[in-house]
Amino acid sequence: MNKYRLMQTDFIYIKTEADLVGYLNHLEYHGISKIALDLEGDQGSINYEYAISIFQVFDGMKPAIIDVLMMDKVDVLKDFLESEKITKVMFSCSNDQFMAQNVLDCTIRGIRDIAVAQKLLSIPINIAEYIGIDKKEKDHNQRANWIRRPISDDLLEYAINDVLDLMKIEDQLCEELEAKNFMQGYLNGCADLSKQDYRANPLHLYSRRIGSYKYMKPDKKELLRTIWIVRELIGKELNKPVGHLFSKKVMPFWVRKRINVPEEIQYLVNKKLPPEKRLSLNDIMDLWDKADEIAQGLP
Repeated sequence: MNKYRLMQTDFIYIKTEADLVGYLNHLEYHGISKIALDLEGDQGSINYEYAISIFQVFDGMKPAIIDVLMMDKVDVLKDFLESEKITKVMFSCSNDQFMAQNVLDCTIRGIRDIAVAQKLLSIPINIAEYIGIDKKEKDHNQRANWIRRPISDDLLEYAINDVLDLMKIEDQLCEELEAKNFMQGYLNGCADLSKQDYRANPLHLYSRRIGSYKYMKPDKKELLRTIWIVRELIGKELNKPVGHLFSKKVMPFWVRKRINVPEEIQYLVNKKLPPEKRLSLNDIMDLWDKADEIAQGLP
């Protein structure tokens, strides 16, 4: 792979909508209609709300970082992501689509997904080996705090290296696809990726995330819905990832045992909070009543 070593003059840092317009003009001026694309962000491990930190781009000439958190407006960014005039080479893009749809309310289009090609060719779906990075190192970097500013040079270097070879890899796979007459299947499979709807209301995810929910009696289902929703409401109020408050694994146990759930929630939540931020039982009960009202209107 092309191992990138960070030098500030060797990549474009896009922080404003005007910067992005200039970059897109650069692509048009040079007749570039195909780029490599990836994103980094926080999917509920640092704050309650999901956030896209950056998109990293490589146009075959110079890498670019689009700093989404620094941008005051994202209209041009959304138009860029949804444009089919610019082909976007990605790897296993379903999570990127999830983030784009739920954070930016747009869908990435014009995708060429390397994972689709690997599946058609019966190749293990993997990118770490192709770009010369240890999978554990890649996983560690993906879990880093991408919300913190400034972004460290090490993380910027990782992000850029993640896209430098994607187009070359995709070109090589396309040669194999053509040789086996799989190219149309690849194009169709990639087109289908932009038709998927990943939008999700976190208040409604209990039936997907709690396997035993469908086997519960109606009254226990309603209780579990309330527990699930109150965790979301607390997470939003405290701006904490819900998994940091208490595990979803305890929810079916609480439903079966019929313990005093609000008191148990108060105990678990406050264990991890400084005294000045701890919630009273009245605070919990107010949120519980709100969650219960929401839960009654859900299946």
